[in-house]
Amino acid sequence: MDVVAVLDYLGIDGADDYGTSMGGRLAQQLAARHPHRVRALGIGCTSPGGPHGIGRDSVVSSRWYSTRAGRRGRTRFELMYTPAWLTEASRRHPDSAPGQQESPGRLAWGSFVERVTRIELAL
Repeated sequence: MDVVAVLDYLGIDGADDYGTSMGGRLAQQLAARHPHRVRALGIGCTSPGGPHGIGRDSVVSSRWYSTRAGRRGRTRFELMYTPAWLTEASRRHPDSAPGQQESPGRLAWGSFVERVTRIELAL
């Protein structure tokens, strides 16, 4: 796994690991295959994929793909985040209201990173 090669090259025995979307899948693989290398694991907007992944149900898929372009971002935020999280994200980032220019992953990452004192590995 390339991630382990990078950790080895940098001389890092164990890392705090965070991944969003596909990075979340990589983070899960790292934790599953090399648990001794992961001190803490945070993942967002992800699933394990493969045979263990659970696809969107038909209602979610329909809303995900059928929303008109001007509303698509907001609809996707509403499908992925709780109303409480959306309210808090809007309060913390008033210039980047959910569904506007920011992607869900960027706002989720921003909320996560505010609480982190040290990041060694972000996927």
